Formats: sequence, structure tokens, C-alpha cells
Amino acid sequence: MPQNKDRGTRPRPLWRSNTALCGVSALLVLVFGTPLEFLERRWFDFGLKLREWCGRTPLSDPRVVVVGVDDEDLVSLHSLEDEYRAAAECIRQASDLGAAVVVLDVIYARGTEQIAKPILEAAGRGVLVVAAEAVRTGGDGRDVRLRSFPWRPERWLPAGLINVEPDPDGSRRAYPLFPTAGRGSEAALGLAAYFAVKGLQPGVDLRMEGLGEVEWEELAEDGKGAVRRRLSDDRKRLLNFRGGWIRHGGFGRLNLRGLRELHAREKGLGETPLAGRVLFLANASTGVADVGPTPFGPNEPLVLLHATALNDLMQDSAIFRAPRWADACAVLFLAVLGRLVGLCPRKRWLLVLWAMGVGGAGLFSLWLLWTPGVLVGTVTLGVLWTLGIVSELSCRHSDESAQRQHLRSSMGFYFPPRILEDVLANPGSLEPRRVEITVLLTDLRNSTPLAELLGAEGMLGLLNRIFSVENRAVFRQDGALEKPVGDQFLAYWGAPDPQPDAAQRAVSAALELIAGLDALKKTLPAEVRKLFGYGVSIHSGSALLANIGSEQFYHYGIVGDLINATARIEALTKVYGVRALITREVLDQLEPRPLSRLIDVVVVKGKSVPVELHEIRHFENERDFERRIVPYGDAYRLYRRGCFQEAAQGFALLAEEDGPSRLLRDRCARFLEEPPRNWTGVYEFESK
Repeated sequence: MPQNKDRGTRPRPLWRSNTALCGVSALLVLVFGTPLEFLERRWFDFGLKLREWCGRTPLSDPRVVVVGVDDEDLVSLHSLEDEYRAAAECIRQASDLGAAVVVLDVIYARGTEQIAKPILEAAGRGVLVVAAEAVRTGGDGRDVRLRSFPWRPERWLPAGLINVEPDPDGSRRAYPLFPTAGRGSEAALGLAAYFAVKGLQPGVDLRMEGLGEVEWEELAEDGKGAVRRRLSDDRKRLLNFRGGWIRHGGFGRLNLRGLRELHAREKGLGETPLAGRVLFLANASTGVADVGPTPFGPNEPLVLLHATALNDLMQDSAIFRAPRWADACAVLFLAVLGRLVGLCPRKRWLLVLWAMGVGGAGLFSLWLLWTPGVLVGTVTLGVLWTLGIVSELSCRHSDESAQRQHLRSSMGFYFPPRILEDVLANPGSLEPRRVEITVLLTDLRNSTPLAELLGAEGMLGLLNRIFSVENRAVFRQDGALEKPVGDQFLAYWGAPDPQPDAAQRAVSAALELIAGLDALKKTLPAEVRKLFGYGVSIHSGSALLANIGSEQFYHYGIVGDLINATARIEALTKVYGVRALITREVLDQLEPRPLSRLIDVVVVKGKSVPVELHEIRHFENERDFERRIVPYGDAYRLYRRGCFQEAAQGFALLAEEDGPSRLLRDRCARFLEEPPRNWTGVYEFESK
């Protein structure tokens, strides 16, 4: 196989189906909104917390201060009268310290006119007081209004509603400026506080344009000229929280004791440290305060909602949820980005593109949240982008699986199973490597006379029948094949993956191969059967597994001296008159060791290292094999010692029916006539 680097393949693009997916999703978002709004709210929470952690939280308006009645303050309030007196004291002290507005985030509805008298007196001392009201739905479906000082027939203080409904998960993020806009435009407490700061009076300075809409003119911040403002609840206003209660929510914070100490310290000096400030008076004591979940905690005093709403109005810094059409347009934009998916040739690039898309959308949405103050459907975009990438990956995986299966089916005709698995698992990266293998080689006898007898077509048919038997035997033992060269068949074990029992598998395949070819021989015509023969050799050693060829054509297989040595050994099967020969290197790996005999120790043509040739019992020789082992071994030991006369006599006893005995008998006779020089017991062949 060519050793080209994996350039990847570009499968069929899915941009058309992804475009359809984005189009349908955009339509659903436009009509029904995103079904992942609960996750968008969590993303909003995360964005605010991340902004605080990064130190990018904008400063709140220093004029907003929260006076929280905490646990320690509550110890001194033994009765309802004490509670009302504490509120009155707070109003007087705030007035003395220059505060502009005191917002009562407590509905004073339980006390009588006598008990409430201190508050009424304090409220007329200069500081403007804004009271709290609420509207609840009763059991009969009618609205029930809770007012501060309900015994008064007319509202005598500016007031705002504290109704802030939680999101479905229980957390409060949105702040309606007109909580009962459907039943009349009444301002929320934060908006009423803003009107008080600006000195605006409902019915006088404010013009109601409709339910939930109001317009007015106010003095510009620089004191030069007037600014026309208009507010409505047509867009979902989200509170731009600066933090949680523990961190003061970004606002100045006091308790009753702190306010009292500040008053005692500064009043005598004539200072007004709270000049122009807006003080929110609220319970912050455990078990008493009006608390609930916000993005910064599960039990936050809800006075933070109204203080944050006032701050957003004063700084014009509220966060708005993007309208449905904007989310739908963002979803449609994914269809444009989806075109890039089909241009990525590799799957890992798709993962990079996915990370860039999700990360880019997240960073851009955080910028929108922190700077312009817009919450977009980021999670929806991320989920759709992920689905598009996953669908592309799934499609490519299916295409590659189909292509791989087709390739496996096609290449299975040309590659043995073990090599095919290695090629498919490591395409383009088949580097040459040294391997320890066991090689089995067979060669057809009399191939030239057979070709003349059968003709080209008949010879091809015979070879294919032979190779079928050989292939079946090798594949049954999980072997690998080399490409046939003429009538020669070569198989090996131990590569591309190591096989500890490679030698045993090779011998088992050889035994099955011999039995199969003998059965094949019996089916051949008599004239073919007379010429039909073959030899088998098995040898173990080191070889190189590599691509062989040029840039135009490669063959993946084994090369090395081991193959040549095995071919020389196979040629000796004809010389010794045996069907198969294995070497000592193979025999030493067999466990259990089969019945065998040492045939000879030789140096084949072109080599210098002696090799031991062994014969094992198989289908053709099993009848007399065991009977020959001992007499042949005795004669061969005499032969190795140079006792050629005695050895020849021993071999002569078996020569009539044993090929190796006939060969060595004749060799001993020649040695008796012309003794070899420096005899070591190793015979050296001078021809192949």
C-alpha cells in the first residue's frame, strides 16, 4: 500500500439538511419561543457571576443605599410599636443626614393610626417617603390590595407595588415596571422610587400612553435642559444584578445601628453624608425578611430587586431579553456557518469548528450581556450547532463504515485477512519493520509438463484448486499470505501482529494442507495424477515487513534472506524424497513437541550457516514413520562421526522405502570412495 499521509476524504455535505433544520428551528423559535428558555436563564445567571468573578461588574450608583434590619437590630424590637418607632427613627435620621428619598420596602398595614403616628410625623420632615403596596389574587379570583396605613381613606404617600413574580424555576430575574399592566398601569416600587428621585408626580408630570406605558420630561443629569423619556413593559426587562446580599449587592449598605451611629457622629458637625441618597428600608433578619432565589443565591433579601431596578433606571443599564425574531435570525445564521461543515475534510477539524462555534457564541453573548445589556438565545444556538456537527459526524461515520466495508469486501480478494486488517487499521502508514516470523512454502512439482498437458486454462484451474486448499489451511490457522508467484505458495505467521504460537500454527496448517492436497490428487485424471507432486518447508527467523515496489505500484509483504533459505529447504524435499521439512528453529518452538526425526544437517547453496532439517509425522508418512525413527537415528549418528561404512549398512536397511535413507546410503558410498576433508558432520550442497 502507498505510504501517503492521510489527507482525509470529504463525504457528502449535509448543509442542505442542516439548512432545513435551521429553518424549521427558526420558525418554531419565532412562533413559540425557544424551548430551552430555562437554560437561557441559567446562562444569564452564569454570565452575571462570571462578570463578578472577572472583576468586570459595573459600579452601582452611589446614591442607592440599603438599610437592612438584621438579626442584631431585631433583638431591640420587642413589639409592633418598636418596629414602627424604628422606621420613624430611620426616616428622621435619613432626613437629618441629607437623604433625598426613603423607600419603605415593608407594608405597614398591621398598626393602628396611633401606632403609626411616629412614621406619619417623620414623613413630613423634608425627606420624601415612598410606601410599599402589593396586589394579591384572592381565593375568589379578585384582586386584594395590601396598603401601608390602610386606615387612611386616600393614599397620602407616593407608593409602588412590590409584586415581582419568579421565573418557573423559582428565581427572580425579570422586573416588571408595571406589575398589573393588564389591569391598570401602576408603577413598581423601583419605578416609584425613581419618580420620587426626579421629583415627578403621577397625574401631573407623567403622561400615560396606555397600559404599561408612561412618558415624561425630566431634568438632564448635567442640569442643562430637559430629557424626554418613555418606558413600557413591551420588552422583558432583566435586573442587572451587581452581586448578592453578602457582597452588598453592589450598593452601599447600613443597618439600624450603623445609621444611628452615623447620625450621632455627623449631626453635631452639621455634615450630610447621605445627601441626595435613596435609602431602601427593609427587613434583612433571618425568618423575617422577604427572601427568595436570585442569580446570586437561594435566600436573598428581595429588597435587592427594587434597589437594582432603581439603579438600572438611574444608569439606564437594564438587561433586556432579545426578542424572538432576533433569536430566529441567529438560528438562521447557523445555516450559513453550516456550509463550513461540508468544507472540513477531517473529523478532527469538525471538532475544532464545533469548539470555535460554541466558544465564539458564548464569548459574543457574554459581551452582549455585559456591554449592551442584551440576553440572546445562546444555549439554543449551541445546542443546534452541536446537533449539526453531531449529524455530520454520524453521517461521515456511516459513510466511512460503508466505504470500509466495501473496501474490505473488495480488498479481501487480494489481501489475506491479517494483512487486510493491518492495512485498514493503518492506511498510509505501513512503515517497514523487522519481525520474527515462521514461513511455510510449497512448490508444485512438474509444473512445466503439467502446463503442456493441461494448457493455460487447465493449468490455471489446477493452480486455483491447489491454492484454495492451501489458503483454507492457512486461514484456518490465522496466517498471512504472500502473493503467489507462478506455482509457488508462501504463507507466514507472526506479522503484522506477533503470534507466540506462530510455529505451531504453521505446522498445523502444513498437516492440513498435505491432507487436503492428497484428497485433491485423488480427484485428478490419471495422467495429471501421475505428474502431480509438491514439497513443503517451514522455517523461522527474522524478516522485514514492508511496502515493496515503486510510487506507481506497491506490494505489502515480507522480504529478507529467510524467504530464500526457506525456498532452498523446500527444494531439498525433492532431493531427500520427503513431502515436508522443518528446521530446528521451528521444532524448538513446538509445544508439545511432535514426533520427528533429524534428517540431516546441511549448508544450502549460497549460505554459510548450517541448518538442521527435520521431518515430522504427517498424513502420508504416518504408517511407518515411528518404526523408522530409531534405526535411522542410529545410522545418522554413525554418519555424523564419519563411520561411513557402518552408516551405509544402517541406511541400507531402510533404503527400499525411505528416501532420506537412500540418499544418505549413496552419499556414504561416495565418501568411502572419496573421503571428505575435515569432516564435521555437516553436508554442504553445491547446487540449489
